[in-house]
This record gives sequence, structure tokens and C-alpha cells, in this order.
Amino acid sequence: MAALSLITDLAMGKPTETAIRAGIVSWFGDGGQKRGPGRPALDPAIQTLILHMAKGNPKWGCVRVRGELLRLGYRSAGDVDS
Repeated sequence: MAALSLITDLAMGKPTETAIRAGIVSWFGDGGQKRGPGRPALDPAIQTLILHMAKGNPKWGCVRVRGELLRLGYRSAGDVDS
């Protein structure tokens, strides 16, 4: 029941002393650093290369284009290290 009360208070914008101590307030968002939407844009040179490869090889899919980029030493959005 206490957990439900804590979540309700946080949802209503009333941080409790327990929530502040636990650091939950910052987890829900307290107006800290704002982030832009979506993933970062690709470098324009890589975008041009991808478009050039796609137009020159219309039967290639995205997996093949990504594989060729990796073979050339370029990293694309699907190659993010976790």
C-alpha cells in the first residue's frame, strides 16, 4: 500500500521525503537535462554514400547495404554498442 501511495504522490507531482531519498524523483523527470527526439543524424558523407549505393544497386536491401558499409569500415545506426 505504501508503494501505491508513493507512486500516486509522484504522479500528482508531490514528491515525498522517501521518494527524494530514493532518487525516484529524478528518475521520473524533474526538469533536468532535456533531450532532443530520436537518434542522432548520420554524417552527410555517409548519407550520400548510402544513397549512391542504393541507387547503383536497386536489388540490394538495407541488410546488404549495411554489410557493405561495415566492410568499408563505416558504422551505421544498427551498429550501436550496448
